[in-house]
Amino acid sequence: MLTKLLLTLLVILGCFFLLQLQRRRAAAVAQNQGGDSGPGRRLGWILAALLAVAVVLAATLMVMDWQDQRVKLEVRVINPVTGEEQRYQAYRSALQGRQFTTIDGLQVQLSEAERVEVRELEQP
Repeated sequence: MLTKLLLTLLVILGCFFLLQLQRRRAAAVAQNQGGDSGPGRRLGWILAALLAVAVVLAATLMVMDWQDQRVKLEVRVINPVTGEEQRYQAYRSALQGRQFTTIDGLQVQLSEAERVEVRELEQP
């Protein structure tokens, strides 16, 4: 996720610097000719607005992903032989296959025989 964000940011910055270079060239040509670069200026504003929208969208998606990963889950581990049930609380980002880390920092490794039930805790 971070790689995609950095790559997107790099492309956006590259376009921004390319636009700045083009704008400087257009301004120099306009100064030499004595005219105003109206269409180029309008294009610059449009590209700046698109850049702002892209940055806001990327930030919004990043925050939404972070919030999704911070959802608290209740993890029930049931031993099939004894029927004993243990309950843990963990964040969604801490679940990794047959192992997870609880909110308290306890690392739990599950066997293939144990049954796992996961449900989202209700947020206050």
